[in-house]
Formats: sequence, C-alpha cells, structure tokens
Amino acid sequence: MDISTPLHPGYVTEDKIQYMIVLNTAKEYHHIIMQHRQSAFLLGRDRRIADIPVDHPSCSKQQAVLQFRAMPYTRPDGTPGRRVRPYIIDLESANGTYLNGEQVEARRYYELREKDVIKFGFSSREYVVLHDAVDVSEVAAGEDMEEA
Repeated sequence: MDISTPLHPGYVTEDKIQYMIVLNTAKEYHHIIMQHRQSAFLLGRDRRIADIPVDHPSCSKQQAVLQFRAMPYTRPDGTPGRRVRPYIIDLESANGTYLNGEQVEARRYYELREKDVIKFGFSSREYVVLHDAVDVSEVAAGEDMEEA
C-alpha cells in the first residue's frame, strides 16, 4: 500500500496534513479510513450501523466514534484559521477504548496525534493514526511514538 498518495486529491487542510487510520495486523497495514469522506465514523460490533466493524466479542455494538473536527488556531501571521484534527470518543462501551495503552474516559473527546495506537475492548487489533507523509516502516519498527 502506498500511503504517500494524498487521501483526497481535491481537499487539503490548512496545515497540509491529511490523516488516515490504518489497521495494523501482523505488521501489515490495511488502510481503513480516509479523512473527509465524512466527518464521523461509528466503530462497533453491529455491522448494520457501524461504519467500521470491530468484530471482537469483547467490543460493544456501538463502541466509539472517530470524528474529524475543524479546530481554530492562529497562523504565524496572527490571522485566525482552522485545522482539521481527529478525535476519538468512547460511547460508554462495556470493555473500554484504549489510546496508547491507557483506557480513555467514556463520553470525553481525545485528540489523536500521528502514530497514536487505538485498541477496543480486549481485541489485539491495533488501529494506528497516520498522515500522508509518515513512513510506515517507523511504526513497524516500533520507533518513537512522539509527534514530530
């Protein structure tokens, strides 16, 4: 999979970063979410309503929502602008949502940063937050998870 290709050629955020979420299984990456196809994605076990099915029995029918939100910021020249950032919110799931190994508080938005790892319930599947310029080999090698 070539993740250097822009996710949506007709749209670029002001800071030129386009986010994606990939499923990391056995060190293979499967691209599952493209930013700006819609503003929110429901993750859960109920395939009739979930945008992204999470097929582990420990996951709730409606586990969490991944939402892209336009957040205000100040440009270097002092003018106001907006940046699109990904957020995750747990929907009071039975076995929790985990961000970088820590369980998130239900009904609270958490901003996601590049190379953050999301897990649901007791599932071993990892969902990794990336953007179009990241080198997937860094994540596979388990290098530093801090944002550049």
